[in-house]
Amino acid sequence: MRIIIMGSGGMGGFLGIKMAAAGYNVTFIARGEHYKAIKKHGIKLLSPSDKNNIHINPAKVADNPKDAGKADLIIFAVKLYDTADAAKEILPLLKNDTVILSIQNGITSKAEIEAITGKDSCVPAAIFISAHVESPAVIRYNGGFNKISFARKSPAFLQKIFDDIQLDYELTGHTEKMLWSKFALLAANSSIGTLLKSGAVAIAKDKDQAPIFKAAIIEVMELAAALHIDLCGSLAEGIMSDLKMRPSSEEIYASQLTALNEGKKLELFWVQGEIHRLGLKHNVPTPLHSLAYEILKPHAMGR
Repeated sequence: MRIIIMGSGGMGGFLGIKMAAAGYNVTFIARGEHYKAIKKHGIKLLSPSDKNNIHINPAKVADNPKDAGKADLIIFAVKLYDTADAAKEILPLLKNDTVILSIQNGITSKAEIEAITGKDSCVPAAIFISAHVESPAVIRYNGGFNKISFARKSPAFLQKIFDDIQLDYELTGHTEKMLWSKFALLAANSSIGTLLKSGAVAIAKDKDQAPIFKAAIIEVMELAAALHIDLCGSLAEGIMSDLKMRPSSEEIYASQLTALNEGKKLELFWVQGEIHRLGLKHNVPTPLHSLAYEILKPHAMGR
């Protein structure tokens, strides 16, 4: 099986390294200094416990997707603002049975990808880990809930892969509910976590900040209800409880906070912007996310 990681940042890099370590034929797509470093030194995954660090060297890497060859599985992990361009770039990699596993943030990826590929081959997934590029060719894994969720009707080989890399997985018959359930946590963290410059675990343990974070989750739940997506009524309470129980060493930082700190482009228009737009369309108040949208908008394109 040939696996191509389209977007070798935190999430894509994490999965690609774990899959390569499990013996899979993995090619990383990377650009710039990240590409040069992987080509020269391989790619590392650093964990909270040094004994679990992984170094893939040599690592297969390409800076142009068309040089990677045909794929059986594409892990689609680019930022939301790069979705359309990346979908066009993977066209030469596709076979009739290629599976595209999208682990992107947000709720719009499947439709956007398939509008370009012309195939019903995109499997949207919700991944619950925290990882980021610490430096070129180095991925830092912070923890998270160590789980991935995807549709029950997906190809069976996905289950084998996640068994092999020891990542818990959940199969669902309700893809929209799965995506929105993750979106509720992700959006709250990328809004409140970014504004407070803190991680979700620390916020959940702070008596003054926790109610704000929970309210941001509830805004997304109310928006989902207006779209006839029935989320679990105790979702917000469950998320807050899980976060409070996590050790501080397994902090969950929003990728938007990392991007802001590094002066990079934000996914703001696809997360807070989408919530703001849908809230106006369906007459659902979203004051916290709309405020975050307005405050962060001047930074949306990076420095």
